[in-house]
Amino acid sequence: MTAPTNAARPVLQQTTTTIIQQVTTHHIDKATTPPATEAPPALPANPPTITPQLPGTGLAPPALLNRGPIPTPPAVALPAPMDSRPRMPLAWRVRAHELLGSLRGTKTSGFVLSHDFRAQPDETMHALAQACDQLGYKVEASSDTAKQLAVRCAPGDRVLVVLAVEASGADEATVVAGIYPESRNFKTQSIQDILAKADIILNNRGLL
Repeated sequence: MTAPTNAARPVLQQTTTTIIQQVTTHHIDKATTPPATEAPPALPANPPTITPQLPGTGLAPPALLNRGPIPTPPAVALPAPMDSRPRMPLAWRVRAHELLGSLRGTKTSGFVLSHDFRAQPDETMHALAQACDQLGYKVEASSDTAKQLAVRCAPGDRVLVVLAVEASGADEATVVAGIYPESRNFKTQSIQDILAKADIILNNRGLL
């Protein structure tokens, strides 16, 4: 084999370079170009309706009845409370028990006034309520079982007159009175007026 001359050597090098470039380009295109994939089959415009069948029978379940729209439930309102006024705090009951304790020798602070009536405790309790009504005083709270009253002598007055009734003998009752909360500005004459008016009511029993 004869070696190529100097004149033919550039032509041979150019030809070799061209062949290498073509082979390289072919491998790159083959590696980077993804393989062609087939398009998925198109879905039919109106797919068939599949009716469920009961297992083992080949029969379709019966069609559901048209029950119509769900009715709107009626409006429900809570019953109104019997008395919307807030209850008065029961601190006055504690004061009433303290007043009753003074009848048994228990030391009690504050103003205390007692009065004896010739009547049963229930009659005395009723006479005290009547006396407050006639004097224009308001009975804010009461306990028929404990025979106790809380009376407000003037509208807006924060001081209450507390009255407690206890049996002291046959057809006799003792009323012990005080105020809650304690106040030096409260006029105790209103308590004496309640007791005096109740005494008159009891003494006039059977006369009217």
